[in-house]
Amino acid sequence: MPDEQNISAAEAAKIDFFQKAIKAEGLSWTAGHTSVSALSDEEFRKRLGCHIQPEAYDKAVARAHNLNATTYKIEGVSGVAGAPGFLASLDWRNYNGGDWTTRIKDQGNCGSCWAFGVMAALEAHEKIARDNPKYNPILSEQEFVSCSDCGISCDDGGDPFCAQDYLFRKGTILDKCFKYSSGFTGEQGPCSSSIDIPGPYSERSVSNPCKPCRQNYIRDWMPTNDDPSAIDGMKRALMYGPITAGMLVYPSFPGVCWRDL
Repeated sequence: MPDEQNISAAEAAKIDFFQKAIKAEGLSWTAGHTSVSALSDEEFRKRLGCHIQPEAYDKAVARAHNLNATTYKIEGVSGVAGAPGFLASLDWRNYNGGDWTTRIKDQGNCGSCWAFGVMAALEAHEKIARDNPKYNPILSEQEFVSCSDCGISCDDGGDPFCAQDYLFRKGTILDKCFKYSSGFTGEQGPCSSSIDIPGPYSERSVSNPCKPCRQNYIRDWMPTNDDPSAIDGMKRALMYGPITAGMLVYPSFPGVCWRDL
């Protein structure tokens, strides 16, 4: 955690306000200096970019109803989606002695958290599919932000449901082919003319080859909150690998260091 002695008077006053409110309410989390607690209200708001488009959500729910049950992919777990079979605990950062996640990235000054959340899950699933925790795919969030129809702008964010569908329809490329820049410029930015977008996974063929950078697709996906119990839905999804999730952000969030949830 950064040195709290170097924070501004305004940030210190804000943290003090939240600390007193936490104590008065008898809550069990700690407020303190974080990487975002010094941001202005406008700078912080710009980082809140998860905006669900109703049509994308409806399409996602319809997709969930149409998917066939799939066997769990975790060793030692029997059953199919929708049936009991949870592990007592599961941490993809340390499963069977390996870390199946990729490094934490910084969205910077852009409401692109939706793009990073979706891409991080895909990167982890690539490692799981290859059965290789040392494999390190770093994919391009910038393509989501600049080239898909899922991002509105850096100010207004984008839709993770739409982004999942984009991965199914178009796939994505490596970060080295289209590096992330919106976090530095605060702008959505143009789509690179060098990006090859060949078409949906089901239509790829010899006549429609993918360039070396375009090699990351998903075969299908589904939302977890279609489950009668949202918590059980997330648990079931986690049996396959890390998931993309959003959270409701309250005014106290910039000064939060989570301890108990």
